[in-house]
Amino acid sequence: MKLTFLLVAMFAVACGPGGRNGSGGGGDDTGGGDVCPRCSDDNSSVVTCDGEIRACGPDQSCSNGECMNGCAAAEANHASIGCEYYAVDMDAASGPPQDACFAVFVANTSRGQAHINVEWNGQQIDLAQFAKMPIGQGTGLQYGQYNPTTGLAPGEVAILFLAYAPPSLPLMPNVQCPVPAAIGTDAQISGNGMGKAFHITTDLPVVAYQMLPYGGGKAAATGASLLLPTSAWGTNYVGVTAYDSDMPPPISVPQGPSMNLVAMEDNTTVTIRPKSAISGGAGIPATGAGVPMMMTLNKGQYAQITQIAPLTGSPISSDKPIGVFGGHQIMSIDRCCGDHGEQMVAPVRALGHEYVAAPHGDRKPTSEARVYRIIGAVNQTNLVYDPPNIGPASVNLGQVHEIRSATPFTVRSQDDEHPFMMFTYMTGAGEQGEGGWGDADFVRMVPPQQYMTHYVFFADPTYPFTTLTVVRQKKEGQFADVTLKCLGNAPISGWQPVGNGDYEITYVKLVDHFNGQNGCNNGVNTMDSTAPFGVWVWGWGSEDTQTGWVSYGYPAGEGVLPINDVIIL
Repeated sequence: MKLTFLLVAMFAVACGPGGRNGSGGGGDDTGGGDVCPRCSDDNSSVVTCDGEIRACGPDQSCSNGECMNGCAAAEANHASIGCEYYAVDMDAASGPPQDACFAVFVANTSRGQAHINVEWNGQQIDLAQFAKMPIGQGTGLQYGQYNPTTGLAPGEVAILFLAYAPPSLPLMPNVQCPVPAAIGTDAQISGNGMGKAFHITTDLPVVAYQMLPYGGGKAAATGASLLLPTSAWGTNYVGVTAYDSDMPPPISVPQGPSMNLVAMEDNTTVTIRPKSAISGGAGIPATGAGVPMMMTLNKGQYAQITQIAPLTGSPISSDKPIGVFGGHQIMSIDRCCGDHGEQMVAPVRALGHEYVAAPHGDRKPTSEARVYRIIGAVNQTNLVYDPPNIGPASVNLGQVHEIRSATPFTVRSQDDEHPFMMFTYMTGAGEQGEGGWGDADFVRMVPPQQYMTHYVFFADPTYPFTTLTVVRQKKEGQFADVTLKCLGNAPISGWQPVGNGDYEITYVKLVDHFNGQNGCNNGVNTMDSTAPFGVWVWGWGSEDTQTGWVSYGYPAGEGVLPINDVIIL
């Protein structure tokens, strides 16, 4: 079935859902028990037609019902687990996080030793010098040497300290890396322009996150993002920036929403139909609102567009796969103060038609209303909420709806031919009164069809508060336990129903006032279940811990499978 939608020279084509097998995601399209042989939920084994489990080798993973090279399986499985990434030191306000410690966390989710390679602007990064192994947890965390020959053991995390420059004003002194960093100021550009991304490759599948700055609990503005491997990239996106630019006093620094587009191949042509005029400059072509703008990127090159005029909802297409980030130099939401934001976004084909509004945990004992934004990908997308009447009844391509709710909820459209994007936000520290708990940030929601069964992630030890938001879905009338390794692999608790109870949500405190909770702490953490579930990591600071008014957050991982056939141009 093919449908065509028209809106101011922008249209979308939608068809039925694509299938999958052995993805590690949450869908049941073709990967369930009716298909055999099939992959186990964690892609470590093949399940034969008679139920026999045949384990893959330590350097292998399962895809399409067979064991194969781990990186080849990751390429086929379309998830946040992969073997090739590009990290972008995104635009930021003067002072931290501009030119502060830019780091990438690499977590080995495979069963063999993973070896890491990093290249920037044609030069190899010496990881024996610039990659470190976190030892211990919390405030006592130390940094051991990474051995490029031995590599990264299963479940381990390496921190790649990639860029840092000297302090600058007007905010507080820059947050420096705890060890020397590979690159200075050249890794980050300010405003519009073309830059070079860090190219990260591994010989086994891993998951990766970027953070600006690392050690941000001591900074004035911070942000972080889950990175999507090139195997999950696409050629069609709905562009986003973090939030509208509305910085109130007392902060007065150059600031604006930003968008970054990065190429994995030479001679990649990218076309944007911007919702607002693009001012251009420094290699970025200028164009009017709704007028297509084209540019060519080479391998590892990124285009950065930073401007006040909003670009969220702008269709983006390319002739070769690209990665897309949305961000903000320093944004404010509701009240003081301002914070950096960055999130890598999924291509249109991986967007869901149903989401659970899964916000950060309460910053203080009293509850607070949470902020969400829904961004349309297809015209005449009807929205149904549970509980009802939470937000607008429909959304169109490129349209942005902001919703405020004190309780979690679900929202879904009429079918997978009408996907959309959803983000949750933390408001400014001033909303919490005296004490400066957290600050403005935005985090992308993951549709339940893209949930996974296994997560390895890293929480920054310089933050005094770290909380996990966890969502699970009822399957065949039951909820599966979700275990957290630092709890002795005991099931987590505190589940509360969302709406009619098809989903449940809970919040797990890892750290409170720098104190680890129930055996948990910052650093490396692992979560598992027999059924797919969603996890988001949040960290924030406060005045009473002598940390800045800051926050960061990101999905711990996700599937990025093609779950619709929509194309927008």
